[in-house]
Amino acid sequence: MSNRQRGLSLVELMISITIGLIVMSALAYVFAGSRGAYRVNENLARVQETGRFALDYIGQDLRMVSFAGCHSRGLTNDNTLVIARPAVTFAGVGDGLLGFENGTGWTNASGVTRVRGDVLTVRRASSAGVEISANTNVAAAQITVKNNCSKLRQSDLVLLASCERAVVLRITNTPATTCDGTVGAVVLEHKASGAGSDGSQGNGNNGFVTGSTSYQIADAFHVDTRASVYRFDEVAYFIGNNPAGHPGLYRSSSNSGTEELVENVEDMDILYGLDTSSPADGIADSYVNATAVTDWSQVVSVRISLLVAGQDSAVTTGTQTYVLRDTDGDGNLDAQNAPDSRLRQVFTSTIALRNRVL
Repeated sequence: MSNRQRGLSLVELMISITIGLIVMSALAYVFAGSRGAYRVNENLARVQETGRFALDYIGQDLRMVSFAGCHSRGLTNDNTLVIARPAVTFAGVGDGLLGFENGTGWTNASGVTRVRGDVLTVRRASSAGVEISANTNVAAAQITVKNNCSKLRQSDLVLLASCERAVVLRITNTPATTCDGTVGAVVLEHKASGAGSDGSQGNGNNGFVTGSTSYQIADAFHVDTRASVYRFDEVAYFIGNNPAGHPGLYRSSSNSGTEELVENVEDMDILYGLDTSSPADGIADSYVNATAVTDWSQVVSVRISLLVAGQDSAVTTGTQTYVLRDTDGDGNLDAQNAPDSRLRQVFTSTIALRNRVL
């Protein structure tokens, strides 16, 4: 009768442990590889989503640069007037866009610290227009519109425009919120004061009068011109630090305040397409930075590049390089090294300015 096995020998135990270690090492290797691939793919997806969203949002404003109703492309300093106080800069189609290379010359009124990159400002009518329902009363500084579906409020900047001229002004009363189609239901006042948190803001002169340019009562906007009122907005895009200390793309609006559109946008570089042909043909002949633009009415397109970083560290191996801007002034884009191991990608889009191209 054979003896029963009562245990493992030391050799058998060592072989078992060795096989177990090999299996566990293989599993750990597969897990680490899968997790690494997952982190890379997840960060790449977030980076791409961020880049696409940011460019799409900026593009919406850029495509509407200088929009001011039916005569947007024909508005100049001769038929555009700003009476709002504090005033904004808007003298028609040539004054709807302004860029600042690396922020130089830009006045930051947002309260958010700009950290790097270029700054872009856009001016345009930003809501659906509502027609006036009575001739404008210049003496009483009143505009009567058909409704207030746009929810215009006290202190809002608005644009009153016909197919001949436009006026930027500030609402000084609290308009009714009528949006039922009732004709002549809403009165918008644009008096000298009454807007702002302390009531001191307004329109300087009580009426369409400022400096050497004036729209007297005889020049009031008439119903038969189909003049309309739009919300007017002056928007700045820049890279700022959020409360957590991370960079992000910010949008600062004269009407709606400052907000972070999306985080982890680290840098922004902008080139402007100039139409220098004579006569102008609406096609960009060259792309230059903001310091090289001497006449902003010649800008017919904008090429904007954003550097977007991933959320997680230790994603890339080695030093990642990217190409964003011309750093040495030779006219060619230069490679730059990422400062850490987060995933980074540059997104670029060229956007035509519809109200500049005839």
